[in-house]
Order: sequence, then C-alpha cells, then structure tokens
Amino acid sequence: MKHTPQGQVFALLVALLIWVGVCWRIYDSSLLDKPAFDFFQFWGVATVQKASGYTLGSPYPSVARYSERLIEYALASADDFPLVAATQRWQTLQGGNPTLRNNGPLLYSLYALLPERYTTAIRLYRGAMLVSFVLGFWFLRHLFPGHAAWLLALAGVSQVGLIPPIADFSNGNVSTFLFSSLVGLVALANLLPSLSSPRRIPVATALGAGLVFLPLFKPIIALPCLLLTVHLLATSDRKAWAALAVGGAGAGLFGFTLPCLFFRTWTVWGDWYQAVWLRNAYTYPIRLGNASLTMLLAEWSETSPKVIALAMGAILVVSLLAVGLRRRTAMGQPSGDPVAWWFALKPPVADPALLVCIGILVTLGMSPLAWPHYYTLAIFPGLWLLSRRGQRGLNFGLVIAFCLACSKGLFALLQNLDPGPLAFSMIAVSWVPLWLGILRVLGAPAAVPHPMTKTEDGSLM
Repeated sequence: MKHTPQGQVFALLVALLIWVGVCWRIYDSSLLDKPAFDFFQFWGVATVQKASGYTLGSPYPSVARYSERLIEYALASADDFPLVAATQRWQTLQGGNPTLRNNGPLLYSLYALLPERYTTAIRLYRGAMLVSFVLGFWFLRHLFPGHAAWLLALAGVSQVGLIPPIADFSNGNVSTFLFSSLVGLVALANLLPSLSSPRRIPVATALGAGLVFLPLFKPIIALPCLLLTVHLLATSDRKAWAALAVGGAGAGLFGFTLPCLFFRTWTVWGDWYQAVWLRNAYTYPIRLGNASLTMLLAEWSETSPKVIALAMGAILVVSLLAVGLRRRTAMGQPSGDPVAWWFALKPPVADPALLVCIGILVTLGMSPLAWPHYYTLAIFPGLWLLSRRGQRGLNFGLVIAFCLACSKGLFALLQNLDPGPLAFSMIAVSWVPLWLGILRVLGAPAAVPHPMTKTEDGSLM
C-alpha cells in the first residue's frame, strides 16, 4: 500500500479521535475510581505491610492477619471513598479473606512503590495501564511500516472492544504491562544485531535482566521469555552471551532478595510455592471465571487438569513437528542432513517475535488457570499474523475469529443467554485460531528465513 502524507495525517486524526473517545468514556463513567478487585489486593498487601512497620511477615501463611489489617486500614481511611467501595466489594466477593496465593512475592513488593492513599494509587495505576497498552502497540510499528497511526487507533478499539484488556483495566491486574514488556523485549532483540559492539553490550544486559525479572514478577510469561532467550543465545556472539548472563544474574538476585527484605523473611518464596503449587491453588472452575481450555476439558471429561495440561502440551508440540516435517518435504531437504532436520522440526529461532508468540499460545493452551485478562497477551500473536506479507488473507480471518471470541459484545450476549460458564468457554478457545495461523506460517516453505548457515569449517553461525 502506498503511504501518502495525507493518508498518514488522516490515520493520526482517526487514532486521536478514538483515544479522545476512550479517555472521555473513562472520565465520564468514573472508571478510574471503580473498585479494582486485583489491584486492591496487590496494593493492600504492600500497604498494610508498610503501615505495620514491616512486622506482618510472609503473607501466604498469614492470610487472616493481612485481612484484618487491611480492613482496619480501610476503616481508618473513611474519607477515601474509592477505598471504602473497594473494601466493601472485596468483602462481599471473598467473605473478608484476601486472595493472595496466586500472586508472587515480587509482585506484592513492587506495589509498595505506589502511594498509600488508595484513590491516588489506583488513578496513577490505571493511567499507567493505558500508556503501557499504547506503548505495546507502538513497539510493533516495525512490523507495519507506515501504519504506526493505524496501530494506535487499533489499540484504542481493542481497549474498549476486547474483554481481555477491559478485564485487566477493570480488575487492575498486570497483563497489560506484561504485554508491553514482552513486545518491548522483542523490539530490543530485533535491534540488537544492528548495533555496534559497544552499544550492543548494554542492550544485551537489559535484555538479560528483563528475561529473568519478568518471570519472577509473573511466572505466566516464563515460557515466552525462555524461548526469547533461546533466540538470543542462538544468534548472538559470546560478548552478548556474557552481557545476557550478567543482566540475568543481577536481575535474578535483585528479584529474589527484594521480597525477602520487604517481608522480613527468607522463607517467603518457599511459602508462595507451597501455597500455590503444592496446594493446587490454581485450579479454579470455569464458572468462577477461569477461561482455561485445559480446565474446560478437565471439567468436561472429569479428568485431572494436570493430565489434560500434559496432553495439551503434547498436542501442541506434535503439531509443530508435523508442520516442520511438511515444510522440510516441501523444501526438498535431504533426510540425512541433521541441520536440515533441526530447522525443519524445531521452531525457527531467527524470528524472536515468532518464538514469543509460540510461547504465549502454548502457555494459554496448557495452563489450568487463565483468567480472561491473560488473553491480553494473545493480542501480540494476532498482530504478528497480520504483519505477514503475502499471507494476510486467511490470517486476517483467523485474527477476526480471535477478536470475535473475545469481543465485549459476544461476551455480554452469552452472559445474558447463559449466566454460567458459556461466555468464559468462548474466551478459552479464542487462542486456537491464532495457533492455526502460526502453524500455517510455519508450514509454508519460504515463510521463515533460514536462521543459521554453515561456515566453511562446518560450524553454525
């Protein structure tokens, strides 16, 4: 498509009008002050720990103690009306017991940076969420040359039309920040090879830090970060490896130590592990809003979610291997060449965005816990599919299928028809069209460039 200055100005005006409408709706509906269930708990745990003089200890074995202090703090702040409303809603939904066990120690610790007045904190936080969402789309502008303004417009439409970002904004969770962080890391990974050696080291160090710190903050993005690490190790030199290791080690040490110092105990990570993983605290039923396909199938078949998760993982891996075989055959590669088999049967490592998209979709497919806001991450694979030149026809249809399954209109309609799990079940299968699109791209013989070549001495570069 030919890009004219007039067309770019028009696109910018459209984006501006959409975001003015989004901001006006948020202001007119007082959405910034609406009770945010998840944020209330994140902020509440950090705030009462600070207010107590850091004496409450680990939050996981002390749920009742944190609950009592949080209610006392809210009663002492009766002039903070959004806090009072959030506390009342929390007590109604949870019976006075905070939901702590699905959130890591590092997440709680970082919320101590926010103001102790709830109204100020939630307004700043939701404002930051909007900025972060826009930045996530802006970081992807290299995939759509000349269409940056249309990306911003699409961000505004997504913010008000798709349930995942709406749910994240409403609950005050972190999926929006994870989305923009992953996209930002991919942008840095794409930039790394073009930098000179002196400038490459600090960027590689920042990448290493982000790839370790983010999974400690929210483990759901551990697989995308791991696959992005594979890309960097396979395409970088030894100096970059060393910088990645230094950044990762520093971020890991900081991310591990900070919660221990904040909660004044070295057992906080062990407490979290026992509370979440050993007690299966992630197995929420679909009727409570868990939009996990693994949990949906487990409930339908009356099978353990762990068994279904393993089966789902096997299906996804086999499908990747199958399209790799098809691609190898189409390219006429000899079966005796181990390098040919490697690149035919493994996801290509040349494209960091592709690997992160695979990691996101595999995580959503296998996880027995996938709240609707988790699917904010799936916007990235959708945009990546739309960026594939020459393959946009069917890919566009698959992305539209994802958007319809996650749309606010369909969700409201299904909720009216059946207040049960039907609406969440639709979100649970929304990632499947995107996975089919990924397989379609990987199965094309010339879809992904050969990531490595042999040198004269037979080594890989």
